[in-house]
Amino acid sequence: YSKCFTVRRAGKVELAARLEPELPAGPEPAKPTAVDSPVKVQPVHIEINPEPVEIKPGDPLGAAALVVNPAPIKGVKSWTLETVGHRGEVNCVAYSPDGRLLASGGEDGSIRLWSANERTLVRVLAVRFCELAGCQLSPRRDPSRIAVLSRSVKTHPEMPKVLQILLTFSNTADFDQPYPQIRLSLYSNNNELIARRRFNAEEYLGTPKTEVPIIAAGQSVSVELALEDPGEEATGFKFDFF
Repeated sequence: YSKCFTVRRAGKVELAARLEPELPAGPEPAKPTAVDSPVKVQPVHIEINPEPVEIKPGDPLGAAALVVNPAPIKGVKSWTLETVGHRGEVNCVAYSPDGRLLASGGEDGSIRLWSANERTLVRVLAVRFCELAGCQLSPRRDPSRIAVLSRSVKTHPEMPKVLQILLTFSNTADFDQPYPQIRLSLYSNNNELIARRRFNAEEYLGTPKTEVPIIAAGQSVSVELALEDPGEEATGFKFDFF
């Protein structure tokens, strides 16, 4: 009979079995014989081809999708919504090597990454689905790990009625991530909002949107921006990242 059964999947599947003889019934244990030694079995290679994923416009992504009848969106075959927590029992959990992330897998077929310190959801993994469907996952991002190193807002030396914004920030995360949106808010002495403007990465980097690079872990970036001067009423400012 089979004592051990091992399956390894990596495109190919190897099956191995350790065979041992059955012991006869009776008060006395059977005497050891030469056949008690494990029988070596050559691995059997079985190729498993993934089933093609065919999604028609208007079809849900799967039987467990929360959106059963997704509304049509130009350029998108199908879409759904996801809950923060697992929809069903959680079967396994594991920490990342640095202890910052906790991965959980459940009966809903998804893998969720959690911040161990903040106890918040970082992202839902759908790697296997995208391998089959041919989609591309967005890179991991955490704007809260973007830190300001230096900043200044002053009258532009060459353009009248324009503010010159100098900002240096760093990606303090231990992973690469997309460049963030930068939001500049201007306030009065009474802490009232005077003006607010968001800058996309392609604006402050001066590159097309399709060519915006990834900011590496630990990388520092200095940018210069120009903004119309709202007047002397604006005396304070604040930077936020999204």
